[in-house]
Amino acid sequence: MKKKFILISGSPCVGKTAVGTRLFESHDNSSYLDGDWCWCVHPFSVTDSRLRNGDKSMSFILSNYLNSGFA
Repeated sequence: MKKKFILISGSPCVGKTAVGTRLFESHDNSSYLDGDWCWCVHPFSVTDSRLRNGDKSMSFILSNYLNSGFA
Protein backbone atom coordinates (compact mmCIF):
# COMPACT_ATOMS: atom_id res chain seq x y z
CA MET A 1 0.00 0.00 0.00
CA LYS A 2 1.30 3.42 -0.93
CA LYS A 3 1.79 5.80 2.01
CA LYS A 4 0.31 9.29 1.96
CA PHE A 5 1.08 12.43 3.90
CA ILE A 6 -1.69 15.03 3.77
CA LEU A 7 -1.01 18.56 4.94
CA ILE A 8 -3.96 20.93 5.26
CA SER A 9 -3.37 24.65 5.55
CA GLY A 10 -5.51 27.74 5.27
CA SER A 11 -6.91 30.80 6.96
CA PRO A 12 -8.56 30.58 10.39
CA CYS A 13 -12.13 29.23 10.52
CA VAL A 14 -12.27 27.73 7.02
CA GLY A 15 -12.78 24.11 8.14
CA LYS A 16 -9.25 22.64 8.29
CA THR A 17 -9.98 20.74 11.51
CA ALA A 18 -13.30 19.45 10.15
CA VAL A 19 -11.66 18.21 6.95
CA GLY A 20 -8.74 16.67 8.86
CA THR A 21 -11.11 14.87 11.21
CA ARG A 22 -13.18 13.47 8.32
CA LEU A 23 -10.07 12.28 6.48
CA PHE A 24 -8.74 10.65 9.66
CA GLU A 25 -12.02 8.86 10.30
CA SER A 26 -12.30 7.61 6.72
CA HIS A 27 -8.80 6.07 6.44
CA ASP A 28 -7.70 2.97 8.33
CA ASN A 29 -4.22 2.88 9.88
CA SER A 30 -4.00 6.67 9.99
CA SER A 31 -2.97 9.34 12.45
CA TYR A 32 -3.92 12.98 12.83
CA LEU A 33 -2.15 16.00 14.32
CA ASP A 34 -4.05 19.25 14.70
CA GLY A 35 -1.57 22.13 14.87
CA ASP A 36 -3.83 23.94 17.33
CA TRP A 37 -2.88 21.33 19.92
CA CYS A 38 0.66 22.70 19.90
CA TRP A 39 -0.57 26.21 20.64
CA CYS A 40 -2.83 25.55 23.67
CA VAL A 41 -1.96 27.65 26.72
CA HIS A 42 -4.25 28.73 29.55
CA PRO A 43 -4.90 31.48 30.14
CA PHE A 44 -4.27 32.50 26.53
CA SER A 45 -2.23 35.61 25.88
CA VAL A 46 -0.48 36.57 22.65
CA THR A 47 2.52 37.65 24.73
CA ASP A 48 2.90 34.22 26.39
CA SER A 49 6.42 33.02 25.59
CA ARG A 50 5.21 29.39 25.44
CA LEU A 51 3.46 30.19 22.16
CA ARG A 52 6.85 30.68 20.51
CA ASN A 53 7.45 26.94 20.91
CA GLY A 54 4.43 25.88 18.82
CA ASP A 55 6.34 25.53 15.54
CA LYS A 56 9.17 23.68 17.28
CA SER A 57 6.68 21.35 18.94
CA MET A 58 4.94 20.53 15.64
CA SER A 59 8.27 19.90 13.93
CA PHE A 60 9.41 17.61 16.76
CA ILE A 61 6.15 15.63 16.76
CA LEU A 62 6.13 15.15 12.98
CA SER A 63 9.81 14.21 12.87
CA ASN A 64 9.42 11.60 15.60
CA TYR A 65 6.30 10.19 13.97
CA LEU A 66 7.93 9.89 10.54
CA ASN A 67 11.02 8.24 12.08
CA SER A 68 8.98 5.80 14.17
CA GLY A 69 8.49 3.28 11.38
CA PHE A 70 4.70 3.54 11.70
CA ALA A 71 4.27 6.09 8.93
